[in-house]
Amino acid sequence: MHYKGVDLFMETLMLVRKSLPTVEGIIIGRWSAQAQDELFARYSEAPVRFLGAVADIDTVLGQVGLYFHPARGEAWGIAVQEALAAGIPAIVSEWTGTAEVVSQVWEKGVVPLSPLVAAERILEYFALSPSEKRSLSEKGRWLIQTHYTRSQAVERFRTLFEQAWHSISS
Repeated sequence: MHYKGVDLFMETLMLVRKSLPTVEGIIIGRWSAQAQDELFARYSEAPVRFLGAVADIDTVLGQVGLYFHPARGEAWGIAVQEALAAGIPAIVSEWTGTAEVVSQVWEKGVVPLSPLVAAERILEYFALSPSEKRSLSEKGRWLIQTHYTRSQAVERFRTLFEQAWHSISS
């Protein structure tokens, strides 16, 4: 759980709530009751709900205004791409593989592992005009649909595999 940055997520939302009292974060996935209890013992004021495993991610994403992923290290979180494909702009830490994608949508969407900086960036996003938010939403959706398709991923993997195979067989 540590590498996912759930503690940073909760701490950041506590800071955001000071300026945006209605903010609520949701965490999807299987997290043990013990892990949740430990987090809420440390961040009792965090406006966060754990939803558990979700069968219909589109329904959940339809209720979300921003995707925030402060991971300490994640090679390529597919959830970030799912959010962008659904038209949900994202803010991620600089330690995620998807930082390269998010930075193409919004250069300010990549933050250091600092709850204070992340909170400021979240507030900055929510202060954008509706047309600016819509533009980011459309840009993220377009980027995923045009540059991160299944066939493109297969081709990238094939190329990397062939390069690796050539390297070890030479």
